[in-house]
Amino acid sequence: MPTGRTIILGADGATWNVINRLLGEKDLPNFRRAMEQGAFGHLESIENMRSASAWTSMFTGYNPGNHGIYEFYEFLPETYSLKYIHGGYKKVPGFWSYLDEVGQSSG
Repeated sequence: MPTGRTIILGADGATWNVINRLLGEKDLPNFRRAMEQGAFGHLESIENMRSASAWTSMFTGYNPGNHGIYEFYEFLPETYSLKYIHGGYKKVPGFWSYLDEVGQSSG
């Protein structure tokens, strides 16, 4: 079994235009090193591009209609109070569940 490690680095709300400008100004040295020593690329987002839905889609491989996460909160119709949404509400497993099944750790 491979002994290497994989790190997934995401920049929520950043665009390649911003990242490339900052790299050109010699900012983001650790980000630059990760790009030089690893692989990187553009990831298409989901239609509504809301963080809760987009990150859940990335980690499950499913769209919000299938994983069930649309926002960080929802209004309860009977009271209009907020219900906060967390990963326990998703309807499908994240990729780390598959890693666990084959004896790999994740965190």
